[in-house]
Amino acid sequence: MDHRQPDEPAYARDLYLGTSSYYARYRPRYPRAMIERLLLASGLGRRRRALDLCCGTGQAASALAPHFESVLAVDQEAEMVAAGRDEAALSGPSNVAWAVARAEELAITPGTLDLISIANAFHRVRRVGIARRAARWLRPGGVFVDMGSSTVLTGPEPWHAVVSEVIRRWRPSVAAAAPNGAPRSAAEVLTEAGLVMVDDQEIPMPRRWTLDELVGFAFSTSGASPAAMGASAAGFEADLRSSLLELDPAGTYDERIAYYFRIARREAR
Repeated sequence: MDHRQPDEPAYARDLYLGTSSYYARYRPRYPRAMIERLLLASGLGRRRRALDLCCGTGQAASALAPHFESVLAVDQEAEMVAAGRDEAALSGPSNVAWAVARAEELAITPGTLDLISIANAFHRVRRVGIARRAARWLRPGGVFVDMGSSTVLTGPEPWHAVVSEVIRRWRPSVAAAAPNGAPRSAAEVLTEAGLVMVDDQEIPMPRRWTLDELVGFAFSTSGASPAAMGASAAGFEADLRSSLLELDPAGTYDERIAYYFRIARREAR
């Protein structure tokens, strides 16, 4: 029997198949200023062990690693983990360990983590179960961080609409299905798990994209990945390039990325 809540979809293990090289190269990194604000707001007295769930190619894990003795980066897709490990071996932090596992199936000794992060992915896991596990895995005073950023698929700029429209033109099924009831907020889920919300911040940062970067970002998404597009990938890319150049022949596209973090603490008792 499936015991998921209405807002807890199950995603395929290979949802991002074929995207790892694009993901590693074209997904924006988390700014140092954001990480510093996050850590200040967390109020952690010590920073020994961190866990990054649904780590992808390690953008969050790599940003957090300089501030902790060790970070465990976990993702269900082996291709993502391999790409993150390879990049870290070349130029990344040396204190990140990598593992292939579903967040829902991970075994962690209770009370051993100072921080658990999940970046742009809390909506992709069974949130109720993860929140309850996090409450056990964290030491008293430890924090769970739901973090991420806006994406080029959802922003307010005219070129955002162009990117989304071209993807829908080639992949009509990408349009989001109507939710089964109103999903609860992340804060509600975390609070119900026994954690205490302590901060919620948004940090806007300017970003200028090139045409090549936007095409690469599109290919890093599950809906427009080369695997999802199949034989239509070349046609999609040509359409996206021509549509964006029609809007701005200079081939540069500005926005303000809205980075965010929400922090919930396991109370010290």
